[in-house]
This record gives sequence, C-alpha cells and structure tokens, in this order.
Amino acid sequence: MMPRIAILGALALGVLGAAAPSAEPPPALPQFVDATAAAGIRFHHNSGAFGQKYLPETLGSGVAFLDFDNDGWQDIL
Repeated sequence: MMPRIAILGALALGVLGAAAPSAEPPPALPQFVDATAAAGIRFHHNSGAFGQKYLPETLGSGVAFLDFDNDGWQDIL
C-alpha cells in the first residue's frame, strides 16, 4: 500500500510542478501616443443632426487610409 501512495505523490508533484508559472515577466503592453497635432491633422466634427434625426443625420464621420499617391505611406482621407 505504501509504494502506491509514494508513486501517486510523486506523480502529483510532477504534474503540479509542470503547471507552475514560469519566472518570465509578462510581455509589455503597447503604448499609444496622440500624434494628431504633430501630424498636422486638425478636424472638428459637426453632427448636423436636427429634426427627426434620420440615419444620415445621426451617423458619425469617417476616415479612409490608403496609399493614394503610391509613395509607400498611408494617406488619410
């Protein structure tokens, strides 16, 4: 009876030891910076909503990013 308990104990320690967290630090989260003013983007949205507030009146503004002039940089429209 004793050898069975020893074997089960060794297996349990092996399984628990394998599941222990590693000593590596978690990966760093990305840092975001507001660069709109530095990029020369000056935008103020006016909703224009009035009256019955139909769908076109309540939609927000939009933006498109594409390489329009084929220079390798994304253009903001």
